[in-house]
Amino acid sequence: MVDHEVIISHEGKDLVFMPQIELLGTYIGVEEQIKEQRLIAPTFAETISLIYFAFENQHEEWANQILEPFRKKWFWAYTGTLFVPYKGVYVQDNPQIINGKVIMNKSELVKKLKSEKSKTIEGVIFSKDGSVRFVPIGYKIGKHTADDLARNTLLLGLAGEKGRERAVKIAQYFDSKPPQIYSFKDVDEEKTRVCAIGAGCSGGLDIGANDEYDKGEAFAFGYKLKEAA
Repeated sequence: MVDHEVIISHEGKDLVFMPQIELLGTYIGVEEQIKEQRLIAPTFAETISLIYFAFENQHEEWANQILEPFRKKWFWAYTGTLFVPYKGVYVQDNPQIINGKVIMNKSELVKKLKSEKSKTIEGVIFSKDGSVRFVPIGYKIGKHTADDLARNTLLLGLAGEKGRERAVKIAQYFDSKPPQIYSFKDVDEEKTRVCAIGAGCSGGLDIGANDEYDKGEAFAFGYKLKEAA
């Protein structure tokens, strides 16, 4: 087993992952383990970057330490989703966890998105700092072609423009299996969920936007920010 640090470039930052520290459990349980290691839980977009760079460097042993569990099971991505009836879904990176529950305050999310410096891309609203997004209903779920995935607005809201591009490239490593997005198309009551990414369910790229945070098990790799030279 390789025991060293791997530096991943993401949104102008260098994220330092340690592939040998592989954590498994519920969303909240793994997040607690990550904090115990004094590391940061990766968002959906950051997890996409980690997987993308692992595929781009498959000849490296560290990449196999990430891709082997990815091909078998899910990876937690620390991005929450709040589904609102007949409207769409609010997306928030690193939502609060209080008393064993993921909390997403709709009024606070709306307030952040109403800032004059928010921006809209393909109908998806991004807050000024990009940490909160809103995706209107109308996005596609289920099996996708590469072109469908490249235009999917839910994936845009989860991962951003660069993250969506990288997700499309990851999907291309699974030639015979189409990528799939698991999510609610609409809901009849508000539902708070979390995200996951894997390849062990369908054999192709699987993107989950409606996972329950207190059920099931998945992996995650924490990271730290590279210190300035």
